[in-house]
Amino acid sequence: MTSYNLRRMVTNTETVVYEYFNTKNGQFWEENGNEVKINLFEFMYRLVLRMNSINFISPRVYKNHANELINLYTQLDAEKILLNPILNNFKRWFSFRNEIETVWNRWIQILMPDIERCLEMIKNNIEPSDMDIAYELVKYSKEELDKHGEPFTPRLVGFLAYSTLFPAQVNTYTVAASMILEWIRHEHDDIGQRIKEEIDRVPPIGELTIEYLNSMEFIQACIHEVIRMRTDAQLSMRYAEEDIPLSNEKYIPNGNLVAKPMTRAEDLFLNPEKFDPERHLLPREENKADLYRVAPFGRGKHTCTGERYVKMQIKVLLIQLSRACKMEIMKESINFEATVNKKQLSGLSRPTKLVFVKVSKKE
Repeated sequence: MTSYNLRRMVTNTETVVYEYFNTKNGQFWEENGNEVKINLFEFMYRLVLRMNSINFISPRVYKNHANELINLYTQLDAEKILLNPILNNFKRWFSFRNEIETVWNRWIQILMPDIERCLEMIKNNIEPSDMDIAYELVKYSKEELDKHGEPFTPRLVGFLAYSTLFPAQVNTYTVAASMILEWIRHEHDDIGQRIKEEIDRVPPIGELTIEYLNSMEFIQACIHEVIRMRTDAQLSMRYAEEDIPLSNEKYIPNGNLVAKPMTRAEDLFLNPEKFDPERHLLPREENKADLYRVAPFGRGKHTCTGERYVKMQIKVLLIQLSRACKMEIMKESINFEATVNKKQLSGLSRPTKLVFVKVSKKE
């Protein structure tokens, strides 16, 4: 994460939030009035997908195809494919493949103007003057296909664009929505007040720096706590490629799968069912006693390269939303966690029961 990347992300987030609420790109207030009941996770899903379309595809796609992109992404529905690969294969056997193929073709059509622009730039040895994700995807695709003696195909760019967008989307909106829920639920206690104080101290959006966002330690701790409590997998599976020594002359033999309990194990976390951001701060720092207790972004050599970006993106989004609107949880959703099963298997969980909040415009 560089200062330049941060400025770009901050500017894009400010643009998307403003346009979503106030202009034809979203028309949220115009269509719904200054006070409206929303499905929080669906709302955040669409808002974050708009942000990711401008950050990870191109401004042109965001400006001209945001709503269609959301519909296509939902139809491709990687979450359900991951959740139920058997059903997905069943659909393929019974000719549902044609429907998905149509969606993929439309996805690539939306990207084609950017692909053609980038191919022309590469042909004429023109480097982009600004950060250009589409250019990087096209350049990488062309180089890889050339390396293997294969002709260029836009389908590879389409796949890379989707696979770049998917991890950026699938967990960001659930963490952001869960952060909002915890802020609402703790509005009148110490947790809510400390979140508010950090938000209220934020300088003008154009003056945000990496150092300042990193200094928002309590909100960072809240993000870590949301991730801890809402990570679906209760076991972290790792393959031991060599003997791994443990304490007291014990070791994990080479070739074994290691399953480690996570997130809510009482021997790892104090009062694990309690939302307690303090566990991630000095002097406790429970997560640092063993970095593998919760590893949603991975650990070791192959950690998620977008970890810092996502955490900063969520902070910037919370700042922007706090300035645009106020949210209150609706009475029928106060007990939303009573449902045990989850809607989303991969990454962080999203409650099966819909969570409704009231959104009010700030003047």
